[in-house]
Amino acid sequence: MNSSPTIADWLKSSEKELKAVGVESARLDCLILLENALKIDRAYILAKDDSVLPKNTLKRLNADLRRRKSHEPIAYILKSAYFYGRQFFVDQDVLVPRPESEEIINEFKKLASRKSNPTVIDIGTGSGVLGITAALEVPGAKIDLLDSSKKALAVAKKNSEKYDLELKIIHGDLLSDVKNTYVFMLVNLPYVPESMTVSRSAYFEPTQAIYGGKDGLDIYRLFWQNIKKLDPGNRPGVVITETLPTQHIQLKNMAYESDYKLIGAAGFVQTFELNTA
Repeated sequence: MNSSPTIADWLKSSEKELKAVGVESARLDCLILLENALKIDRAYILAKDDSVLPKNTLKRLNADLRRRKSHEPIAYILKSAYFYGRQFFVDQDVLVPRPESEEIINEFKKLASRKSNPTVIDIGTGSGVLGITAALEVPGAKIDLLDSSKKALAVAKKNSEKYDLELKIIHGDLLSDVKNTYVFMLVNLPYVPESMTVSRSAYFEPTQAIYGGKDGLDIYRLFWQNIKKLDPGNRPGVVITETLPTQHIQLKNMAYESDYKLIGAAGFVQTFELNTA
């Protein structure tokens, strides 16, 4: 590549470089990096791809490209990710939001519509996307965010402020620091088995937020044990969880032992209701 490539030159060569290291979304990623660096939309970039890239912009693009070639998630490079149609700040202290987690919001919305101003806690909140999205999708819901990582909670606080929300931030380990009673618990805890192969991009994410022991369910076991220890009147009415579909039977059994019954499942998500019978 010469010292002053056009957009088309850079796009062609960079896509080739990413494909060579096994990045499947090579062209899309290059376009996203161009949009971010040039601060113009994709349609304009493609319409004006004969434009020469300014040297400062080229320097930034090539630095970002090197990071992506190492398989660093593009969300970390941009410090931005989308969840449920909204943009959130993310960095290496939190997981990149996954599309499968959006089903938690769908399940929550269906059930929350039957409640008036429900109380909700997002356990293992990370960047806060679940709790914040729940607050935005169900106005009137009272949402608390809990995580064992202070760095993750700093990200969640930043995202809360972005959407002008005043949510309670709780630093704690599962339910040990939970003092209130909640109607809903949104629970997205680490569930990947230690031996499971993950994508190269996932190696950049905080391991404590990914792996859940030998079979992936160690932290969920502790969670359901903690639920069982609560007085019946202080237990949440509904618990919505995310795990691998292959783990669903095990999780259903854990919930049953804590007096919860399965009332819904979709994708990675299961919904449990307190059995009051």
